[in-house]
Amino acid sequence: MSHPTTRKATAVEQAQAKHAFLCVLIEQGEGSTDDAHQRYELPESVNQSCWGGLIAGLLAAVTIDRVGDRHTSRSKAHGRRIGRFRLTDREQAIALRDRLAAVAARKRDRQQRLPGVDA
Repeated sequence: MSHPTTRKATAVEQAQAKHAFLCVLIEQGEGSTDDAHQRYELPESVNQSCWGGLIAGLLAAVTIDRVGDRHTSRSKAHGRRIGRFRLTDREQAIALRDRLAAVAARKRDRQQRLPGVDA
């Protein structure tokens, strides 16, 4: 359930986040959403649970595999457990990253201000 003052990520924001996550995995071999957050931070006004949907989509596409769990180092995430992932098909991941590159290079969508949220 989303917080009433957050919104869903736009298609551009989702593509930018997915691109960042794929870049991490391609460069490092494995990683977590913490690593992706260092490259791309979704706006504060966006429900951060969208990362889970992005990961689920990559798992379903058989591009990545879950290799373990750990506690997040991001203070905003309050130490919850997050997954660690590894590429299962590097070539497929590179092709997807390359298809997302043009969208990832776009400027961020204009922030939507919601009542009670500093975006």
